[in-house]
Amino acid sequence: MTIMVSLAFLLHATAQDRTISGKIIDEKGVPVDGVSVLSSDSKNGTKTNNGGMFTVSISKNTKSLLFSSVGFEAQRVNIGSQNNIEVTLKATDTKLDEIVVVGYETRRKRDLSAPMSTVKGSDIANKPVGAFTNALQGQMSGVQINSFNGVPGGAINVKVRGAASIAAGAGGNVSPLYIIDGIQLVSQNTNGLGIGNGFEGTISSSLLNGINADDIESIDVLKDPATASIYGAQAANGVVIITTKKGKQGKSKINFSTYLGFSKVIKRLDVLDATQAVQLGYEANVNRYGPTAANTINFLTATGGTVKNGMVDPIINTDWQNLGFRQGFVRNYDLSISGGNEKTTFLMSAGYNKMEGHVVASDFEKGSFRLNLDHKVDSKLSVGATLSLSSYTQNGVLNGGSFGNPARSSFLSFPTNTPYLADGITYRRQGAGTWFGGIDNFLSYTENDINLSNTKSLVGGIRQINIIFCVRKKIINTTKPCTSTLSAIGYTISQIRGI
Repeated sequence: MTIMVSLAFLLHATAQDRTISGKIIDEKGVPVDGVSVLSSDSKNGTKTNNGGMFTVSISKNTKSLLFSSVGFEAQRVNIGSQNNIEVTLKATDTKLDEIVVVGYETRRKRDLSAPMSTVKGSDIANKPVGAFTNALQGQMSGVQINSFNGVPGGAINVKVRGAASIAAGAGGNVSPLYIIDGIQLVSQNTNGLGIGNGFEGTISSSLLNGINADDIESIDVLKDPATASIYGAQAANGVVIITTKKGKQGKSKINFSTYLGFSKVIKRLDVLDATQAVQLGYEANVNRYGPTAANTINFLTATGGTVKNGMVDPIINTDWQNLGFRQGFVRNYDLSISGGNEKTTFLMSAGYNKMEGHVVASDFEKGSFRLNLDHKVDSKLSVGATLSLSSYTQNGVLNGGSFGNPARSSFLSFPTNTPYLADGITYRRQGAGTWFGGIDNFLSYTENDINLSNTKSLVGGIRQINIIFCVRKKIINTTKPCTSTLSAIGYTISQIRGI
């Protein structure tokens, strides 16, 4: 009996808790409040108070404590036999030291007071989209990006200030100003190129399609109205500054990347097949006009239906959704060569992108080439130049409320109608053979109504000229050198051709 009592006392003593107290400070010795303190067995924890002090109860098996807080590096401390410890946390401010482009110069984020958003090129390079702007969706806070339609390579609507834009209420242009390596891109937000047969034949595109996402180093969106002091009234809707990749000093590098992908309609609409549709239409006509009425007979004639004992005989069904949609396919290839020495660096890249939409007769094909050169003349003068060529072709179906649009007409077409005449080649149209309903054969539009645009663009010029002219000024016995200036001149040429 004595042995059992002693053993129970020993187990209780081993499992009992111990108390650890301490203080958390930063690198300047200032107490840090709200720091999470967690034991190594994750069973006990607490937070520091306003004075950076904490007290936590832990088991004797606990070997360390983990200290973590937003803005500081997490730190694990072995406690050993200590009951009172002091921990110094190191601040993490690397994001504030990132260099961003602002107007004619570059600055650190910590030095900016204006609202802005930044996305790195690596975050969007491998997204299967025709234009880099589509890949920005959901990447930037406060920036609204919406597609006008699902056509491959179709234009999108970018709003930096949204409803705050002056032209927003009047239905005007709210697109931001685009600056690529200091050169203004005259995109004009070409939502409709006016190409095709009539108002329903226009397709949407954008000159931003010519920019290869793999060439982008970073994208900075400036939202501050102060940008107008640099770019004028064109910056009223915000400014999107695109910085492309540059060559780096060292051994020449060759990079190749590619991706392949598929797309399809996830959910098709559930519609009646041919027999069900004719049965429903027959019953409706019988209830209203009678089984032998002219309207009932005409309905059966137009749909090719026959009736026995009040039931429609099986009819060959046409799945118009299967004819209007297909499995889409995307492929992308990028090749770049970069390098240089202490005087000159270069980057040359080429890209090819092909997208076949999941709607029949819709596709997008693009080829691009870019050359970036930077040369350091001497310690006080450096020059950068850029040249970008692109050509892309977009083929789309009729837009809007046109019955020639498969996305609209595929579920409205009557299932007894067949797409071809008896020869299996000629498209069946209204008035040619048995046809019911006012929805025409959209396949005849996708085959005969050419709705295509081809755009070629050239963007180039002197990207920057850096001239360092240090005029030293003495201010309170401190010598401060002047910084370098930056300027850019360039041109944009584009040609849009439609058939």
